[in-house]
Amino acid sequence: MKYVKRCKRKEPSSYPSFEEWQRSALKCSELPVVTPQIRKLLRPSSHIATKRLSQAVERYLEWYVFACWARTALEDDREIPEVVQEELKERCPGFLEYDSVARKTDAVGYYKSWSRLLSWIKRRFFRDAVRGQWFEAIIHYAEMHPRKGRTFDYWVHWDDKWAKGDVTVYPCFEDWSRAIDHFVISEHEGLNDA
Repeated sequence: MKYVKRCKRKEPSSYPSFEEWQRSALKCSELPVVTPQIRKLLRPSSHIATKRLSQAVERYLEWYVFACWARTALEDDREIPEVVQEELKERCPGFLEYDSVARKTDAVGYYKSWSRLLSWIKRRFFRDAVRGQWFEAIIHYAEMHPRKGRTFDYWVHWDDKWAKGDVTVYPCFEDWSRAIDHFVISEHEGLNDA
């Protein structure tokens, strides 16, 4: 209430246009209200336009979904299904060759291909964010996005079905990604496809 009274006493001589107000609002930061660790992590992103940061988070989420889709195939002892090989060749040229060499140093059954794919994506598709030290902010904001959690839950469910042999045909990326949007976790039944 004191603030309202103060504002009434000191009305601004003029109000900004909507465009001016919007530009000013986009420069605002949430940094004063977060923990020191998060503030340090987010500080480099406070100099990035909100639209650019939002687009980077959305792009990262799509790459994360892609990496989760490929994860089961990459971590399996069986040969990587053709559909996954083709998609990786198109989206991440050279990754399969790089991974096949690195995979030879992994313990059998404990392949680190998924981690390598995430690192590959980070290095090749988020260079500016890595160089500008705001990639960790992208990860932070993506962690709060509902699609990230839903994707991981769906992957756990799907990976289990693949391991048990309930699923024998590896779906294309688009179908797998679309299935995430219909996937729900029931309180009483565990993980379910809606």
